[in-house]
Amino acid sequence: MPSRKPTRQTIAFGIALAGLREDAGLSRLELAKRIPVTRSYIGQVETGTTRCTKEFAAELDKALESGTEMQDAWDDILKSTRYPPWFADYPLAEGTASLLRAFETMFVYGLFQTPAYVRALLQDENAIEARLRRQEVLQRENPPMLSLDPRGW
Repeated sequence: MPSRKPTRQTIAFGIALAGLREDAGLSRLELAKRIPVTRSYIGQVETGTTRCTKEFAAELDKALESGTEMQDAWDDILKSTRYPPWFADYPLAEGTASLLRAFETMFVYGLFQTPAYVRALLQDENAIEARLRRQEVLQRENPPMLSLDPRGW
């Protein structure tokens, strides 16, 4: 997975990981060998440039003998993203994509929803803001190409 701009959530997770690793007296390489992953992947997680899976957080807990501290930290990240668990990685992938394809039969694709349309679908203001924030990908320097099939719109 490509490195991306760290978020405050991934930075907090990385700080927690680095602290536990240092408390265990391990280098990044030593921790990486216990899991096994690359030293650079441990570095990416610690600096917040990538977000790991919950399964990886469990592997970290096992390698660091930290109970469920890393899994709990991962859960905290998920809670603060304002997306349901099955959707949590989608906006992150969407944010770095070079091509987006969508086939929608019932709703307007999320990146094209107006604030009024989103409010008609969602009640929670945080969820509304998160949905609309996804549209920022279209304003970046090199926005993704789009391939849409709006048959149901």
